[in-house]
Amino acid sequence: MKKLQILIGILIAITILACSPDDISPDPETNQKRLIKITFGNSSNSCETYIYYGFNNKVTNILTIDRDIPTHPHFDNVVYTYKNNLIVSARRYWNVELIETYTYNYVNNNLTEIKRYDGDGTFSSRSTLTYNAENKIENICYESTGHKSIDSYTYDTNGHVVKLTYGNQSSVLEYDTHPRPDSNFTYANQYIFSVARTFPLSKNNIIKDEYTNYTLQRISTTTITYDNDNYPIAKITVSKDPDGSIKDTAVTTYEYE
Repeated sequence: MKKLQILIGILIAITILACSPDDISPDPETNQKRLIKITFGNSSNSCETYIYYGFNNKVTNILTIDRDIPTHPHFDNVVYTYKNNLIVSARRYWNVELIETYTYNYVNNNLTEIKRYDGDGTFSSRSTLTYNAENKIENICYESTGHKSIDSYTYDTNGHVVKLTYGNQSSVLEYDTHPRPDSNFTYANQYIFSVARTFPLSKNNIIKDEYTNYTLQRISTTTITYDNDNYPIAKITVSKDPDGSIKDTAVTTYEYE
């Protein structure tokens, strides 16, 4: 336990040292409930995610504690730097080792490019985001050495992504009518953080996902429990093969302040 406390203390120190003076500019996020903790578990993974806020409601870092081996937890800590209310860079630490850095570029406050680098500064990959007439992300092009792929998003009139296509694979999605757990984040930051374990480009929560790879491969249905403000506090997602046999069951809980 003492070693665990020391490691958490080091991670907090890394966060404080990484914060930029730009962090004291006006709020980048909305004033809805602040998501502060997510707990997730399925047959192969168990983890807790903590979202930390600094001056003016900005997320300073997101710490995930991986408990696949309960006696030897691992710490995945991403620390964010802002300029003019926009996230411009991030550092990702595995335990206390820097393993990745990111830079973010914008056009008219729309996130248009993400570059990833290894911990030693070697370029790793690039994502380019384009938008439709409603200013929603329409395509994301991923490029790395020897590889290129494009994700395409189809929206309904309510602004939901109803179909995600990537190569020969696709997901057809259905939603509830309630706020997402991370509704306090801006549109761009919902995608950057991708922390809520729900699809980051729609305003409500996924309740059904039909995944196809040439043929139907999996149907996932989600049952959600809400608080008095209709925010999700728990959900159970059951994934089944086309023949109805259960492939996986995942439980996610959310905490707010």
